[in-house]
Amino acid sequence: MNGEALKRPLPAERRLLLYLLPYRYSPEMFEAPREVGQDLISEGISIRKDNLPRVLKRLRDEGFIEERTMHMRGYARRRKAYFLTPKGQRVAEELYKEIASERVSYKDVEGRLRSLTLRELMEEEGLKKSQLLSLLFRIWEGEGTVTRTMIDSILKGEKTDRVAYLNEAPLPHVFYGREQELKELSDWCMDRRSGIYVITGIAGIGKTTLAAEFLNRKREEFHVFWKRIHRWDSLKSILSHLALFLASTGRPRLKSLLATDKDIQLGEIVQILKEDLNGTGTIMAFDDFQRASDELLGFFTTWKEAIEDTEGIKIILIGRHVIPIYDRREVVLEGFVKEMVLEGLDEESSRKLLGEKVKNEEVFRRIYNITKGHPLFLKIISTTSEPVGEMDIKRYIYEEIFKNLSPEEINLLSVASIYRLPVSSNAFFIDEEIDFRTIDDLVEKNLLQEISYDFYEVHDIIKEFFYRRLTPIQRRRLHRAAAQYYLERGEKKDLVEASYHYIRASEIYKALKILLTHGEEMIAIGMTDEFYSTLLNIREKDVPEELKASYYYLKGEAEVILGRWDTAIRTLREALKRAEKSDDDLVAADASRLLGYILIRRGERMEALSYFQKSLRRARALGDQRRSTLALIDLGELHSLFGDFQTAREYLRRSLKQAEEVSDKDLMSRAYVSLGILYTNWERPEDAIKMFRRALGLLKKSGNLFEMGRLKSNLGILYTKEGRYDLALKNFEEAIKAYKGSGEVRQLGYALAGSGEASLRIGDLKTAEKRLKEGLSIFRKLGEKLKIATTSFTLGELYMKQGEMEAAREYFEECVESLKGVQNPTYLKKYETMVEEYLKKLRD
Repeated sequence: MNGEALKRPLPAERRLLLYLLPYRYSPEMFEAPREVGQDLISEGISIRKDNLPRVLKRLRDEGFIEERTMHMRGYARRRKAYFLTPKGQRVAEELYKEIASERVSYKDVEGRLRSLTLRELMEEEGLKKSQLLSLLFRIWEGEGTVTRTMIDSILKGEKTDRVAYLNEAPLPHVFYGREQELKELSDWCMDRRSGIYVITGIAGIGKTTLAAEFLNRKREEFHVFWKRIHRWDSLKSILSHLALFLASTGRPRLKSLLATDKDIQLGEIVQILKEDLNGTGTIMAFDDFQRASDELLGFFTTWKEAIEDTEGIKIILIGRHVIPIYDRREVVLEGFVKEMVLEGLDEESSRKLLGEKVKNEEVFRRIYNITKGHPLFLKIISTTSEPVGEMDIKRYIYEEIFKNLSPEEINLLSVASIYRLPVSSNAFFIDEEIDFRTIDDLVEKNLLQEISYDFYEVHDIIKEFFYRRLTPIQRRRLHRAAAQYYLERGEKKDLVEASYHYIRASEIYKALKILLTHGEEMIAIGMTDEFYSTLLNIREKDVPEELKASYYYLKGEAEVILGRWDTAIRTLREALKRAEKSDDDLVAADASRLLGYILIRRGERMEALSYFQKSLRRARALGDQRRSTLALIDLGELHSLFGDFQTAREYLRRSLKQAEEVSDKDLMSRAYVSLGILYTNWERPEDAIKMFRRALGLLKKSGNLFEMGRLKSNLGILYTKEGRYDLALKNFEEAIKAYKGSGEVRQLGYALAGSGEASLRIGDLKTAEKRLKEGLSIFRKLGEKLKIATTSFTLGELYMKQGEMEAAREYFEECVESLKGVQNPTYLKKYETMVEEYLKKLRD
């Protein structure tokens, strides 16, 4: 390379090959490291995230890298991961050898200047192969000489101190003007007191661009967070983004709280945000705030009041009009809230934006007077060849822009106006007249925005204009086409959008068919919330009679997973009633099984047994091996829970045999986990371990996140019984990680409570108290009496250890009271005896 690699940055493709070199894909890999996802790749090779897809595509097309959709550490849902192919591995190894053989000047700790190859330098200073790029970036940024300070900064990982949550921020390629506004924002950030900055202005004036540019400039000094608010955003959806951001800064409390899905008080959320952000140096921007619901406005009002006495929490609210969450006195007198009404660009910046298009001063004056420096429309004007008349901005859009569009361009913008989210170019090819030239022309005219590689969206002003021009017949036709686009993408996550577009096209039956056919798949990949909210958009009276049983069943299944058990019981009983009336044995079998699932955990043994038996009979009548296997597993778990281990083993062995007959690995792993739980309760730990290991082998191949979490949680319980608390805590934490953000509330409660008990046994009382209370909160909401009893008992033990006798007494009494509703004399007698012993100690 003759030293070229050290003189100037390598091309992005070569940087990416070097970056991926340490990460090898293996078929046994259950989850990918975050480093091979797009977020950290773009940071690691120093490339804008919206440019990264092009680089990835080129290397993929040339056979150097492969793309896999996998579970990824730190994310609830599967993500795209990238690995080198064997061909890419060979090329990357050769590239590494070439660069590592380059010589560099190194000033060591004693100030001596030495000439070393990069390989020699890395070996001497203990740098890993994965840190070569970090070293190269420092060489490229410096003057060629490597210093000890450079090495220390790499070893300490200085570049990863600050978290930038900017996935939704539209970072501009070119930024003009606004220097005064940027200075005002920077001066505001220099004040350590927390505060709120409200940026308002008409649509397209540059509010978003200004704030995004500011956060991008501050990402090395502050934690930065960006969230665009949509009309459909609920408080929960906004909090989930905040929780992920906080967790990535090492503050997972909000994420843990949200994962419990308990009845969370607003004050509790705000207190966590206040405590975890105080003094951190964090800037958070919320774009399109004019779309915030009343629920969100209430939250931000409370949050604003809570941070008034804190430091280092800066919140930017961006919207078209003043946000009604503060009093004018807070602006005028107290200075806690600042306001910026964004006007158009100044004349100098407007000239730069128009570029060579407008040289005549008189023409520029006319344009500037009309646009008042509005950036979006200055860009639009810069693409037109005709002079602009004296008219307001919107009239210019309606008349000048529209009349200068070709029929193909009008057609494409009409199509684009119906989509809620950015879409690929394939979404536009409804009519033969639309082609890539049409797309390129509209991007060039700034009427279509390319968000990332081959993904586009239309600015709100233009979208609203074109959508209003559509007739009802055109809207229905285009929404049908949009639904078809999402269906053809073939990804489960797109099915919700397909359903939405069918609803807007007034094709309720098709929307229902998608939701009812694929509902369980959506739920399985963690989209329970999205599925449930879309289902609720359909009025029950619009559901055809022949689909009502299935509608109520899937609604009930989502409610079970979301922890809304009281509602779920009513919904599932309605599903069962309708299924029995219409002789729909399939829905009747499923609804019966889920009702049994809830009731057994609420201590209603006989009623649960009746439902499980009904489910089994119906499944057998249908000849449905899968459903009958699930019913056998449920019956086995019921008898195991109530101490009838022989009968439980018989049911579970039969379920395993049936699962093996149909080669259903998911069912086999579930049967093995249930057998492991049985042997744990039966005090046969060696047999339990055998079953869990067999399940683990199957689950590593299938990637079933829910069942893997159940396995890990029950391994934790087994290891706790054996006193192997380090292994217990490791497995509980893996289970908690698997269930957080997945929507599966009950199993998360088990993992939290188990972790709390193991922490108690090793004397970590603070963690124990936190985990046990989180778990108990879930069980109380679900009404799962046995787990309320056992978790309350453990909390009683904890408070006895801490000498808080009154608190201990309350939890012991809750334990006994909860057991009275459980049809399990064995458990009742066991815990009553243990509680009585503790209460005696309290009296003494």
